[in-house]
Amino acid sequence: MYVYALLNAPTRTLKLPHGIEGPLSLVCVDRLAALVEPLSPECLPQDGDRLLEAVLAHDRVLRHLFQQTSILPLPFLRTFFSEAGLREQLSTQQQHYLGALAQLEGKVEYQLTLTPIERSEPTFPTTLTGKNYFLAKKQHYQAQQSQQIQQQQELEAIVRLLQQLPARFSIEQGQASVEHIYLLVDKNEERLHQHLQAAQLKCEHWQLTIGEALPPFHFVG
Repeated sequence: MYVYALLNAPTRTLKLPHGIEGPLSLVCVDRLAALVEPLSPECLPQDGDRLLEAVLAHDRVLRHLFQQTSILPLPFLRTFFSEAGLREQLSTQQQHYLGALAQLEGKVEYQLTLTPIERSEPTFPTTLTGKNYFLAKKQHYQAQQSQQIQQQQELEAIVRLLQQLPARFSIEQGQASVEHIYLLVDKNEERLHQHLQAAQLKCEHWQLTIGEALPPFHFVG
């Protein structure tokens, strides 16, 4: 049995989307519910295009459900051998899961991407030789070092700014020095975008991009 997410047992009817292969349903135990699809592990794709389609379907289902209620999203390919095993897990770990859901109630996740603004590489005239050439190379190297220091200072300033908000965040370094900051904030938090717009005006070495509101993928643990 494939499990997408945990949620508080709903008090109203939820619109459940189509899953990886078919319809979805809720398994409820007292105050806790799990969104499931009757798929066995051996039926799930292991590679290729079908695996990518399954990953995208998993993400689509979580986003759809998140528009209706707070959820505890589970990682891709989380399965149980039987409904009875799932029910036992929901029963024995109910207080733990309900506590996690309470912490995420009314929260959304944003991904803030910081992309370094690269300066164009200088071209040295072919007539530049000897001492003058090496002096120009040295000055260029010093300018690069200065830029890296300023980038780091601006990044630290952004982190200090985020610490002033009622938000949890985690930082992850991507490829080509791109920084990803995952933020968990209240749905109605208005200051976040205002603060980031102000930060962008002060940042000469980073391009700041904020994504859409998502389920709390990076704050489940």
